[in-house]
Amino acid sequence: MDINGVKSKIDMTAFLQGTVAVALIWAGIIVYAFTQTGAVKEEMQSRMPVRTVLIEAVKPAVSVARVEAYPPADIPQALGVAAPGMSEAVPSPDINMPVILEGLRSSPIEGLLENTPQGPLPQKREYDGMTPFNAYKRPYDFADDTPLVALLVKDFGLSQNLSREAMSKLPPEISFLVSPYSDDIQGVSTAARNHGHETWLETPMENRGLENADPGPTIIMSRSSLKDNEGVLRKLMALFHGYAGIAGFVDNSFNNFAATMMDALIGSAFERGIGYIDLNPEAPPLMPRLAFNYGAPYARVDQQADDLAALEALEKKAAENRFALGTIQLTPYNLKTIVSWAQSLSEKNITLVPASAIADAPTRLMGSMAAPPPEESAATEETDPAAPSNEDEAEEGTAEEAHH
Repeated sequence: MDINGVKSKIDMTAFLQGTVAVALIWAGIIVYAFTQTGAVKEEMQSRMPVRTVLIEAVKPAVSVARVEAYPPADIPQALGVAAPGMSEAVPSPDINMPVILEGLRSSPIEGLLENTPQGPLPQKREYDGMTPFNAYKRPYDFADDTPLVALLVKDFGLSQNLSREAMSKLPPEISFLVSPYSDDIQGVSTAARNHGHETWLETPMENRGLENADPGPTIIMSRSSLKDNEGVLRKLMALFHGYAGIAGFVDNSFNNFAATMMDALIGSAFERGIGYIDLNPEAPPLMPRLAFNYGAPYARVDQQADDLAALEALEKKAAENRFALGTIQLTPYNLKTIVSWAQSLSEKNITLVPASAIADAPTRLMGSMAAPPPEESAATEETDPAAPSNEDEAEEGTAEEAHH
């Protein structure tokens, strides 16, 4: 017998048996792991800490404007069609769908700024005459025949936290008067427009109320030269872009020669296509005459509000005159008052509109801005020196009756 042959057969048989055994073991492991995967996953998930969080869907604040609410020159832009001289247009997904604007149009809009040594100043657009007032105001179509009331919130931008709260809590029809002393004046104005609020620029002017107060470094003074005041106004107007107009508190501090200077000063602003708001309810007839001569948007404040009673008085003036404009200082207390007051207007059949709508109201609702200025219509008849002149009576009447 060959002993070596027998050993070789035994070794080969053992090797094959061992190989088969190992393969069967691995196959069993794989089958077990495959069948137990779901159970192992569930066991691991059950041991993991779990916290359920409810996510509330928040609808972003948007401003919906019909195309008809835009001035004619802006219709191509609103529809997504590039206007002449424009590098690009605002995209619109479907020309047959309403144009949805998240806030107001971004500024600056091409052609509405002039680069000057003082900075970029608003100007009328050359190719179509579009004005900054019409481009940057919040649209309103005057389709409603209810009384119109507008509220201009002062000191906007002085407190960043309070300003952010105001722009998010107040309805977009509320307008903001941006303080020239804001830390981030362009940023706060842009943020306001993104929330749908139109902005106006406060222009500090000399008045008797400032005799014992610090008016700040940028103020228009009756005793300053026209050149100096022009420099101040241009510096103010270059602080930021995207505002519909400027607003100032004027009283009889500007008279005689100073009034003539104001004609040239504010007239230059009107030529740039912006509006003006008289913050003084008892302002002299200087500004309305000037606005009439330039065909410029103008409004005078009817009520300086500081509480709910004053806001309700503003409502009564709107009911009597079809429209009224008020101002109120931005404070935490006033903010809460404005929110609740604005919510009550619809129940009273009163429409809340932006301040620019009041500046537009005389031409849109009455067909003309005002009667011709008294000086231009005054007769050259001889008068009794002892009796009051027609001009004096006209000025007094205008001071009492001139509205917007």
